[in-house]
Amino acid sequence: MRNKIAVFFFCLLLQPLISFGQNTDALKRKKLEIQKTITKTKSILKDVSNSKTYSTNRLRTLNRQIELREKLIIQIKNEINELNNRINDNEYVIHSMNNDVLHIKGEYGKILQYLYLKNPPYFDLIYVFSSNDFNQAYKRLKYIQQYTDYRKKQVHLINEIQKLLEKKKNELDVQKTEMKENLDRLNIEREKVSKEMIQQKNIIGRLTKKEKSLKKEINSKRKIAINLESEIKKLIEEETKRNNGIFKLTPEQKIVSKIFETNKGRLPWPVKNGVITQTYGEHTHPVLKHIITKNDGINITSTEGAKARCVFDGVVVRIVAIPGANQTVIVRHGNYLSVYNNLSEVFIKVGQDIKAKQEIGSVFTDKASGNDTTFQFMIWEGKNKLNPEPWLSK
Repeated sequence: MRNKIAVFFFCLLLQPLISFGQNTDALKRKKLEIQKTITKTKSILKDVSNSKTYSTNRLRTLNRQIELREKLIIQIKNEINELNNRINDNEYVIHSMNNDVLHIKGEYGKILQYLYLKNPPYFDLIYVFSSNDFNQAYKRLKYIQQYTDYRKKQVHLINEIQKLLEKKKNELDVQKTEMKENLDRLNIEREKVSKEMIQQKNIIGRLTKKEKSLKKEINSKRKIAINLESEIKKLIEEETKRNNGIFKLTPEQKIVSKIFETNKGRLPWPVKNGVITQTYGEHTHPVLKHIITKNDGINITSTEGAKARCVFDGVVVRIVAIPGANQTVIVRHGNYLSVYNNLSEVFIKVGQDIKAKQEIGSVFTDKASGNDTTFQFMIWEGKNKLNPEPWLSK
C-alpha cells in the first residue's frame, strides 16, 4: 500500500513541475523583452542628456523609461512570487519524501530482521522440497519468487526516491539562488526608478517655467498635423478623380492590401533602434496638465543618425515638405498608406517601388531641443487613420 502511495505521489508531482516551468519561462520572456526596451531607451536618454536643453520629448522619453522600469518591477515581483510558491512546494515535497524513505527503510529493515531471525540457512530450498506434492512445491516456489521480487522492488523504490530527493534538493538550491538574484535586482530597479523620478520632477519644474514656449510648440504641432492630413486627403482625392469619383483599386493593389492586412502585428519597425515616446490618440500634456494633445500616429524616438525604413513593400506616392516638420514620405500599399514624418533627408523618389525594411531617409535631429531625434509614423486605410502600434511586430 505504501508503495502505491509513493508512486501516486510522484505522478502527482509532475503536473506542478510542468506548469511551473511554463509559467517561469513566460515570466522570463516578458522580463527580457522589457529589459531590451529599457536598454534602448537608456541609450536614447544618454544621447539627449548630453545636451543641457530640456525638451518635452526628453521628458516623454524619461516617462517611458520610468514606465518600463515599473513594468519590470512587476515582472520581477511575479517571478519572485512564483519562485516562492515553488520553494514552499519543494520544501514540502522534500520533507514528505524524507518521511517516505525512512518509512520504507524501516519496513524493509523489519523484513530483513525477521528473515534473519526466523529462517535458517537454505530455508527456501527446505521450504520447497518439504512440500507434500508437486503442486504444493510449485505454489511455494512461486510465492518465494514473488516475495523476492517484492524485496527487490522495495530496494529499487528506496533508490529511486533517494535519487529524486537529491534532484529536488539541487532544484531547491537553484531556486533559492535565483530568488536572491531577483530580490537584489528588484532593489536595484527600485533605486533607479527613485533617481529617475527625481530627474522627472526636475525636468517638469524647468519646463513649467517655459509655459509660453510650450504652448507655441503645441500650436506648431497642431498646424503640422492639419497640413499633413490635408496632404493625405489631397492624395486620396486625386486618386478618386482619376477613377470617376471612386477610390478604385487595381487587382494587384487588392492583393497587396490583403497581404498587408494579414501581416498586422508582424510589420517591421520603421526604425532599427527606437522607442515609442507618444502613442496614438489623445493625451494629457506631460507638463501642462490642462491641455489635451492629439497624435494621429505614433512618435518614435531614436538616436542621432537614425534612418527611417519602409514597413512593407509598396510604391512611393508622395514626398512633401511640411513647414516645421521637414520632409514627409507617403508609401502606398494597396488601400493602405504608411507615412513617415520629420525626415531631414530622403533617399527615394515618387513612383519608385520600395521593399520592406528599405531605408527611406534620415530622421531629423533637433539640436535646439537637446538632440531630439523623433519622427512620426502613421498608417491610413483609405480615408481612415489607424493606430499603427498594433500593426508593428513586438
